[in-house]
Amino acid sequence: MKFFLSGLLFLFLLLASNCGSDGTSNDNIETVAFTKIPSGGNCFEQQSCDIFQMDLKGENVSPLVFKERPTLPWKEQNQLLNLMCANNLDALETEVPIRLISPDGADLGQLDDSWEPAWSLDTFKFAVACGVDEDGTVIIVSNSEHPDLDSIENWSRSSSALLSDRIEIWIYDIRNNQATRLTKNKSGDWLPRWFPYNPLIPNEPLPLLPEAVDLILIESNRNGKSEIFAASTNSTQSWLLSSRIPKSQSPAWSKDGSVVAFSGGELDENKIHLVPFMQTVLDTMETVNPGETTDTTQKEILITKHDGFPIVWDEIFVAGR
Repeated sequence: MKFFLSGLLFLFLLLASNCGSDGTSNDNIETVAFTKIPSGGNCFEQQSCDIFQMDLKGENVSPLVFKERPTLPWKEQNQLLNLMCANNLDALETEVPIRLISPDGADLGQLDDSWEPAWSLDTFKFAVACGVDEDGTVIIVSNSEHPDLDSIENWSRSSSALLSDRIEIWIYDIRNNQATRLTKNKSGDWLPRWFPYNPLIPNEPLPLLPEAVDLILIESNRNGKSEIFAASTNSTQSWLLSSRIPKSQSPAWSKDGSVVAFSGGELDENKIHLVPFMQTVLDTMETVNPGETTDTTQKEILITKHDGFPIVWDEIFVAGR
């Protein structure tokens, strides 16, 4: 099984060096999308602050802009989330309110139809970070940052707290209506980010693989601080990417998935860090036992000069003008 996984990941690594084009001057260059620290407002939802891309050395910065993209429709959002996250059968009869909280613990009000989960690239699955409060109300953690808002009580992004400790990552497959709990611990887990390539997508150049490795990034405070993990959704294998860093938050893949970016550094910093993830996996795959978390910190982490948050690459980006 280890050799099979290694072979699949090797295909991913080849893809990361050969595919991906967004019609910009950086078509053949692997880049990371990011936003600088916003001052007021929230650019992730209101699209009100500048978006950039940089190369894997943290250089050659160029602007990106949003373009319109339709939201992905999904039926019975309220009912599905209440059943999956809280097994709340009342949602079958009536709409039960759901609270939306930012990773930092800001209360963003009630969830509405404008919210979207983290969709896999093939749009067959979505991931969501959720739990229940002391009253049994479902809590959903947003996929965006709101650094200027105050945190609610019983919430901690970097350590243990009563409410944030209840948040876990769930994955839902819309093809068979199956929900899977990805994380199982008494700590906070949020910001799931799917690997940007899935070989099961039709019309891709690689052959169809019946057991593709779906990789996902998450932020977790299970070790008493904010850290970034990558995990396989088809096995129990995971990789810790940031154990040497005091604070690691807001992960995102580079455009083709060869590198993981995150924000952090010292506790008062938000420097963007870059980790060469795919080569790290190939180097460690044959020596890892299933179910173990591999510490990948033997690989050098590049600390860029940019303060901000990485952003998930999407078709919403076009070259800035």
